[in-house]
Amino acid sequence: MEKIETVEDIVIHKNNIDSCIYDICQEEKIDLKKAKQGEWRYILREAGNRLFKNTDVLKDKSIIHGQGNIVPSNNNRYDYVKVNDLCDYYISISDKYNKLVSILAFSYLSGIDDSTIDKWKEPSCGGFGIWKKLTARRQDSLKDRLFDSNNPVGAMSIGNTEFLWNMPGVSNRQEQRQQAPNIPQMEQKYLQEQDNKPQLPQFPEP
Repeated sequence: MEKIETVEDIVIHKNNIDSCIYDICQEEKIDLKKAKQGEWRYILREAGNRLFKNTDVLKDKSIIHGQGNIVPSNNNRYDYVKVNDLCDYYISISDKYNKLVSILAFSYLSGIDDSTIDKWKEPSCGGFGIWKKLTARRQDSLKDRLFDSNNPVGAMSIGNTEFLWNMPGVSNRQEQRQQAPNIPQMEQKYLQEQDNKPQLPQFPEP
């Protein structure tokens, strides 16, 4: 599997990433449709190592003469257009295989440290749109898991922890109320359904 060297490889040869993921699944005997989140992150980390490690394909090649810089440099900046293209593709394959979107998983694939991506949450940062997209799609994928799962409690717990779905008075509460499902009602309904399930008769021990 050849390393990706240019952004055109990301846009045009996305099957390189698909092929790499397929190869890893074959080597490790992983059924991608049934793979757990930890296995999915492992696959993405391996794919990132094979395709992007020790390359600067996602870095901005433009040179700037910054104030105080004796030697012109790109200041180790990322090219946000290229990173955004890869981010869109990561979200696409996550949807395809029904996996939760996360900054950490994208970090494994891209080779960009997750702490770096977290810094992009500042609106003035060039990567803000990427951070915002990953965060929004994370929440969307959790909602999908709520509706798809027979046991939504786990997804509810993550949503409560990461997005404060169940806490009043948080910032942007009105927006969350419009977008997020009614978590307390769904949880209560699920627990009631569990209570109403027919119970097996109990027989005395012989």
